[in-house]
Amino acid sequence: MMKNKFLAFICSIFVCLSFVSCEDNSNPFVGVWKEGVSQWDFKSSGAFVRTANYYISDANKWTDTGTYFYNEEEGTLTLSYDRTGNTYVRTVKYVSYSSIVYYDPSDMTVWNLTRVE
Repeated sequence: MMKNKFLAFICSIFVCLSFVSCEDNSNPFVGVWKEGVSQWDFKSSGAFVRTANYYISDANKWTDTGTYFYNEEEGTLTLSYDRTGNTYVRTVKYVSYSSIVYYDPSDMTVWNLTRVE
């Protein structure tokens, strides 16, 4: 009887440790996305890289880097750009594994992201 309790205790410790060591993949933005002719790479660290003109051949490609924060509770996406220091707060309208739609509430500009990877 004591042996069974000890075995159950050891198993429960392993189960708890496996949950603690799992990476939190609840952020739907993490991944590579296409938006128009730009490609967005949202990292799990909270960093992003946006490559403009990525999908146009013979185009001048350039990148923006920065940080982002998705607040699911408030439905907002905050983007802070390294080069300019500008920060923008967008309203997230729709989120799924393959598509995200967000907009600028001040002028209603809409961005549609489609998952690439």
